[in-house]
Amino acid sequence: MRTQSIERINVNFPSPVLEDLRRLVPAKRRSEVIARATARELRRLKLAAQFEQAARRAIWSAEKYPLLDTDVLARCLRGVPETLAQTQALTAEGDLHISVWSQLELWLWALPEDRKPTLDFLTPLITHPLNEDIARRAAELMQARGSSKNPLTYAEAVIAATTLHHGLTLASYSKNLETLAPLRLLSHTQALRGIS
Repeated sequence: MRTQSIERINVNFPSPVLEDLRRLVPAKRRSEVIARATARELRRLKLAAQFEQAARRAIWSAEKYPLLDTDVLARCLRGVPETLAQTQALTAEGDLHISVWSQLELWLWALPEDRKPTLDFLTPLITHPLNEDIARRAAELMQARGSSKNPLTYAEAVIAATTLHHGLTLASYSKNLETLAPLRLLSHTQALRGIS
């Protein structure tokens, strides 16, 4: 972990946490472990603050450990109240993940004046890059659907493959992904589409 400057602070820990820290972490690594845990929690809090800000003013005018599909992210950036409320609730459960493909789509759609707020919104999310395994799996998913009446788009295939590769649950509004086994869809977004 790179730090620009180091400042010493006194922190009080609950006894059980301090005991676990002493028991599980060698003395030389304790500062690093505390710094990483703090950075992770601050990232989560920053994301929650972004959702609160988006609930007050849309950034774009006009199950556990979820990966957010592009459609969910776009609705958040546009300030859609139902999507913001449900996605913000997920921040309390853990980190939120996205595919680098979603970043590509959002940057294509963002107006020049929206670039800074979009970057601020995306920064705390964990972005998963495209790799060989994900590319291969995306191709397999597309081939399995073949030329059916509902073939997968490249975006759907890459985002679904990223979700599967990392063992995550997908939060998406895409009806095209409902029957894509073994993909797990988050029940919150299914409920918004009227799926029980």
